[in-house]
Order: sequence, then C-alpha cells, then structure tokens
Amino acid sequence: VEQVRAIENELRKYDPAMLEKPRWLVLNKADLLDEEETAERVANIVKRLEWDGPHFVVSAISREGTRPIMLKVQQFFDDLKHAAAEAAEDAQWAQRNAATPGPAPKVGEGG
Repeated sequence: VEQVRAIENELRKYDPAMLEKPRWLVLNKADLLDEEETAERVANIVKRLEWDGPHFVVSAISREGTRPIMLKVQQFFDDLKHAAAEAAEDAQWAQRNAATPGPAPKVGEGG
C-alpha cells in the first residue's frame, strides 16, 4: 500500500493529470505465499487502497498470472483503437452534415 501511495505522490508531483488516466494494480511475488494467504493479502490491499480498477496477482519469476494481464492489455488497446475510429467517424459525419444546408425556410416562417 505504501509503495502505491509513493507512486501516486510522484505522479501528482510530475503531472496530476496522470492520476486521472486508467491504472491497474499488479501485485507481484504470488509464488511466495500459498493461495489462501495471497487472496487475503490481495483483498486487504485492495480494500486499504479503495481500489476500484483492475488488479492482478502475478509471479514474474514463474510467469504465473501474466497471461491474463497480456490479454487485458491487448483488449484495452483494441478498445482504445475502436473508440478512436468511432470518434473519427462521428467527427466526419458531423462535418459533412454541418456543411450540408438544410431546406430554405418558407416565406412567412422564421424570425
């Protein structure tokens, strides 16, 4: 928890906007504890941090738990790419429609 807080403080000093970007909590060294103790510690850390974002438990040395992160990272970037493409299409549509004049008002209508 202290390490996460230290990183947050560094981000705050460097660029507070960084704290608004998506963040994931990755807890390493899962191979050092049994499953039950790992689950208890993870739950405690998530609670103390009031973490509501994605979190993962991994063992970098054995690569345990790294595949779900890789898949989630790929999905995250695919979603960003898709959202950017949709935003570009929406902007093009709005630009085309803004350039297309509507029907002329009839005589006696309008202000």
